[in-house]
Amino acid sequence: MSIESGQTQFSRLRRPLLIQRAILTVVVSGMVCLLPLGPNRFYLAATIVLSQVVSTVIIERLGLELIDQLGAFLLVEHFIVLAAGLICPPSYVAASMVAIASVGINAPYLTLRWLRRITPVTVLATIIPALVHDIDGAIPIICISTLLSLHMTFNRSGAVLLAADAAERAQHQADHDPLTGLANRRVLVTRLDELERTTEMGLLLVDLNDFKQINDNYGHDIGDIVLRSVAATLAQSDDSVLALRLGGDEFAVMVPGAAHETERVADVVLEGLTIPIRLAEAELEMGASIGMSHSSTAAPHELLRFADLAMFEAKRAGGGRSWYSRRAITDNLPRGRHDRRGRWLDSTQP
Repeated sequence: MSIESGQTQFSRLRRPLLIQRAILTVVVSGMVCLLPLGPNRFYLAATIVLSQVVSTVIIERLGLELIDQLGAFLLVEHFIVLAAGLICPPSYVAASMVAIASVGINAPYLTLRWLRRITPVTVLATIIPALVHDIDGAIPIICISTLLSLHMTFNRSGAVLLAADAAERAQHQADHDPLTGLANRRVLVTRLDELERTTEMGLLLVDLNDFKQINDNYGHDIGDIVLRSVAATLAQSDDSVLALRLGGDEFAVMVPGAAHETERVADVVLEGLTIPIRLAEAELEMGASIGMSHSSTAAPHELLRFADLAMFEAKRAGGGRSWYSRRAITDNLPRGRHDRRGRWLDSTQP
């Protein structure tokens, strides 16, 4: 959608709100003039019309979003309710009821920011005229407006907090592997996309050796225990790293700092994975193949692909760790699948 068409659609949404506001102004001011509200009712009607016209012009010129327009209009109307009680005391009860009903009806559509601005005005609109004119029967109205305003504000605050918590939980589930609790491939891709060229960052791609045999011999439940153990080992390898599970038995570790830090963490990971995993059925020894790449020799968007190629070389060598080497990997890839820089030409490969 173009900007021009979006603005046209937005203006169409504004129009019904302005028409509704004009109709409401005419109806309310007409009722004020016709009802037996005392001689000051004509001043009140004039105040309503003038306030609505001036505020509408100002709000329109500010170019507020539609939801902010609604909040601003309601705030003006609640100030008019306050003025009504002061100018024309006989209108106090009716105006207060309108204000209370307005808060209750519009609360679901207002943002918390606007609700917190409007509800104090509603309470003041019931208190100030009662104090100035000593209006009989004002105490129940003041109590109702105060309790309702607090109720609406607190309920909306709770709803906002619950919505924020639900959104945070959903985001966490989208960004983390449910089995191991590690961040997932989506997080890795996002972090690499956001990485600046001047930032020193290494990437380890860790693939477990012979993990399929563990699943075949001991079952997937044991395989899941192994994956969780490996995830814990990676996460604890260094305080500064970010461990991720990419899927299956493939993991990644982002290592900030110079290239030697990447090598050091890779050695820590390999050493940690040599510790046997003790189970009731057996004692399993794990091995891994680790591919390494670093931002000093690769652009951020190339780190994952280069680490994948390095892991291919490490796996071919029987495990351990390996840096991305264009020459070594080019010599060992099938012909016709790579170029002179060691990059895969097959679109199905990383």
